[in-house]
Amino acid sequence: CRSVDGKTTLFFMPHCPQLLYNNVLYTNWMALDRIWIIGNSLSGYALNQIGAITPAIAALLPYIHEEKMTMSSKDITSHAYFENAFNDLSWINITIGDEIPTKPKMQEMGEDSLLQEVI
Repeated sequence: CRSVDGKTTLFFMPHCPQLLYNNVLYTNWMALDRIWIIGNSLSGYALNQIGAITPAIAALLPYIHEEKMTMSSKDITSHAYFENAFNDLSWINITIGDEIPTKPKMQEMGEDSLLQEVI
């Protein structure tokens, strides 16, 4: 995952695994207020308890703001398969204020928790 280098950045991540969201958040920890994500509901991972929630997502749950993206009834009736494919799609941003939460240590995440940097 790349750092946003001080620029506001949109990550388009529908249907990505939780680990990839973890990596984006972890890599951009000092710039969380400058990232937006279109992807699976991060709070949904905690609410639905789908497996173990990753440390970066767990640490940021109180700061995550999501707006569910919905389709119109016309879209759903004419293309029902879209409803299931994008039923958990959300606009996501992190609002942290003045005090940045403690970044999880690599040991807490486990050696398999971070994917290799994408070049």
